Amino acid sequence: MADRAPWFGFLYHNALIAGQPFISGFLNKGDVHRAASVVFNQASSDFINLWSELADGNGRSAVRTARSLIEHAVNMADVVSNSSRAERYMDHLGFAAEFLNEFELGLDTLKRSERRKAKEQRRHGLRKVASQLVGHLGRYGKGFRASWSEMNLKDRTVKFQLDEFYPAYRLCSLFIHGASGGELGLSRQIGDQRVIRTGPAIHLCPFAYITGIRAMQEVLKQASIVEPTLDSSPFSDALENLAKAWPLYVEVMNKIDREIWPDTPPPPPMTVLAIAQNGTQRWYWHNPVAQALIEAEPPELEEKFRRSVDEITQEVKRNPGRFFSNDRRFATVTFFDHVRVVPKRDGRMVHASAILLRPHEHQHIRWDQFGQSGD
Repeated sequence: MADRAPWFGFLYHNALIAGQPFISGFLNKGDVHRAASVVFNQASSDFINLWSELADGNGRSAVRTARSLIEHAVNMADVVSNSSRAERYMDHLGFAAEFLNEFELGLDTLKRSERRKAKEQRRHGLRKVASQLVGHLGRYGKGFRASWSEMNLKDRTVKFQLDEFYPAYRLCSLFIHGASGGELGLSRQIGDQRVIRTGPAIHLCPFAYITGIRAMQEVLKQASIVEPTLDSSPFSDALENLAKAWPLYVEVMNKIDREIWPDTPPPPPMTVLAIAQNGTQRWYWHNPVAQALIEAEPPELEEKFRRSVDEITQEVKRNPGRFFSNDRRFATVTFFDHVRVVPKRDGRMVHASAILLRPHEHQHIRWDQFGQSGD
């Protein structure tokens, strides 16, 4: 990414620098417009995180962050619209203490004193707001606990003329909720096989880029209405420069994504038998794509395979010069479909180059030499 799009880092850092005076000035006046300040701080934080995710090609994280920025844009427009909406937004703050108090994952792994201290801190935080929460539920209704706004996000985007963001919000929600469509960018039909890729989903980065920029522009627009004495134009101009560079980013990331996807389906995991000069056998589970081998339990071989493996082992011991060169410690046999192994629970992982021969070093063993044809 750094080599393909050096302009990206420049524009990103320029936006951060250009935005600092406004961000700092706005947040320093948070006592005057508390709700807007809370929204703006979260949006600014997510904006900073978004660009590191985009620089790393981490598309899945980036679309989740972009979705949050859409919500910040809608929330900003909402709390700015009138004081009662801002008050309602802030009244929901105390539920964070309730939700934190209910969070128990990992507490059982702490020492008893640390666990007791953590629980007490959380209970103390809840006690401070408990009576307020009861009052808020009485004022706004039971549904207030689940969401501060009584309107769904789609209706709010229409209300504040931000409905152009809703299709992006709906797309990004697939990855938040773990929907089947959230696999977008992780699988592709290549030939007659469906190839799955596990990782960041570079394909999604362009969607997150333009969504995040446009949403942050809306947040800044509303913040400027709240605090017109601050000059937002340097930050606004820097954001627009990033938006104008979006087609360049799309081109770069799509090219990188195409290069990473294979032209043909990658080979599946396979079994490797490593034979030392003294005949000692080691079995490995081999992932060719990651070029990694993990020590495996010896398989239960059918008689024909066991006999062939024994014959190969004896041949390695009789003619070591044929199999061991360039300080190689093992002769290796690769099995594709007919022999499967299970990695040991505590199996050591090694790079393929530590065990397997390089292509020019291969000494091919024909199975039919030992009474069994095959790979």
